[in-house]
Amino acid sequence: MKISFFNKIQKIFKSLGYYFRVYYHSIIYLCKKKIRKTLRRFKKIKIVDPYSFVILCVKNKNYVKLAINNINSLHYLNPSHKFSIHCDDICYEELQKNQKAIDYKKNVHISNLYQNDGRPWQLSKIESLITAGKNNQILIDADSLWHNDPKINFDKIIFQVRSSKFRERKDESLVMSNLFIKPEWLEFDHYVTGFVSIPSKFMSEKLVNDFRYLTDKILTDDLYFLDDSQKENITRISEELAVNIAVQSNYDKEYISTLKINDVKGDKNIFQSLYFGCANKIIE
Repeated sequence: MKISFFNKIQKIFKSLGYYFRVYYHSIIYLCKKKIRKTLRRFKKIKIVDPYSFVILCVKNKNYVKLAINNINSLHYLNPSHKFSIHCDDICYEELQKNQKAIDYKKNVHISNLYQNDGRPWQLSKIESLITAGKNNQILIDADSLWHNDPKINFDKIIFQVRSSKFRERKDESLVMSNLFIKPEWLEFDHYVTGFVSIPSKFMSEKLVNDFRYLTDKILTDDLYFLDDSQKENITRISEELAVNIAVQSNYDKEYISTLKINDVKGDKNIFQSLYFGCANKIIE
């Protein structure tokens, strides 16, 4: 009994220690943020290279807090960046309730663009990417954080990171060979689309049409050549595959670059993906 009792006491203190550390670091961060914000009011700080970003926030209220944390993390580094949040009814209402949590509200515009009509979020992401590209904006996933102020080259199409080649993943290679019957596409690179910059000069009508056609084709096909697990994965990343195929079938590799060279889970170089959608298997 004594051993059991002391084990319980030990667990309680460990738990209290954990919550104390979390609380302590949160307080320190909030104090630093408040001091930095106050200093900016009284001292002219030279801010260079402000960009305009688009974040899709639909289907799930959890994305609201994630999007706000995303925006605040970059505004902590550079408050001049502009953000447009593309919402549906669910997230628009939640964002209206939580506007006070946005540090620099004047640089954040919230738009209720998508109705709750049951359409997959992948189609909304494609439309937000097209809108962003036509306006020289950068599309970023809500479930991300910034650790450095980025420098963007608008003479290139920029993805977050290169992951692999289609031929290196069985389900993706089957899609290229069986759904599209394009074996040459097996040599295309798979780029992660948590960050996508497609400047307006690259956003041609053909590219736009290819985005929509390819995404719809993957989402509506029965994918009979895949098992259930593979189908789930391909459906979840359908818009990512479509964007990769469309860009690489329209533009040579010399026009494509990445924000990061490597991006393992938890990597805090420039831009960190939290993979909320992947971890929670948000398929459509």
